[in-house]
Amino acid sequence: MEPIESRLEDFFGTFRTTQRFLEQLLQTRTWPQEFLIVVCCRLDALANLAFPRWKGKQADAFAKFLLRYSGFEKKLRQISVPDLFHYLSYGKWLLPEVISEAGRLYQYSEYDEPLIRLIVDSGLPITQEAIGDFLAFALRTLKRAYRVVPNQRITGRSIAKRSEVMKCLLAAAQSPRRQKYTEPLKATKSIIERFSLSQILYREFRCRAVHGYEVNIDEKRFFREREIYWRTVYSDLVEPGRFLEIQFPAAFILQMLRNSIDKYERELKHKKELPVEMWVEICDIESEIDLLDQDTLPEGRDIPRV
Repeated sequence: MEPIESRLEDFFGTFRTTQRFLEQLLQTRTWPQEFLIVVCCRLDALANLAFPRWKGKQADAFAKFLLRYSGFEKKLRQISVPDLFHYLSYGKWLLPEVISEAGRLYQYSEYDEPLIRLIVDSGLPITQEAIGDFLAFALRTLKRAYRVVPNQRITGRSIAKRSEVMKCLLAAAQSPRRQKYTEPLKATKSIIERFSLSQILYREFRCRAVHGYEVNIDEKRFFREREIYWRTVYSDLVEPGRFLEIQFPAAFILQMLRNSIDKYERELKHKKELPVEMWVEICDIESEIDLLDQDTLPEGRDIPRV
């Protein structure tokens, strides 16, 4: 058989063919929705190879793969504070329905689950007043420190490390009137992490492209922009009515794919331990067991008797 390096080059050649096709779409600025479907499916395929689906959740594998191989780990770990602000604003608006009576919670969709978890974990009384005041405090604090809405008169950033966002909120709770929020704020860690760039990319772009009708993007800016940016979105129900929403342009996502293909291939050539699904495709199962990454094998389980 050919050297393993040559076989790996052939294997990743399929991904590079896709890469060249996407480069053509970027150059001609055509078929944006199809671009997203293809690039997300290719990133998904690579993530499934590196972190097989039987080892954990698909969302975790996707994020973990991008953090390790995309070349943008530092950026993807950061929080989009405007998107966090938008969700907390939505949660404050929804409170009369979620807490229609003191002590009882109602969930209307999967989208509301992080809000429900935040309310429960906060330890605050489950009343509209207590939770509403807490959310209002968090929203005011974020708006003072970061650029979270259009035309905001502030020079602050729109992205930050999770630890920085937490530090900002906790610092605002040091006044005597706000110290009651010190413990409840610890419950915001998971909801803050939900708005890391890697998780937003999976949830709002990958999932919508693969499973939904379409990804809501500005198609001209999608091909024109080179770096992530925020666009204005509107709401007739949720105050203040205008928000900022993070966007990942085609050039940025394509660069993630390029980097991921190159880095993952280099790593496998160096380690010479292949994930099981790749190993089955390009190796001899009798004579090349030493090239199998044993950690990617599925675990056996008992089969219940019928």
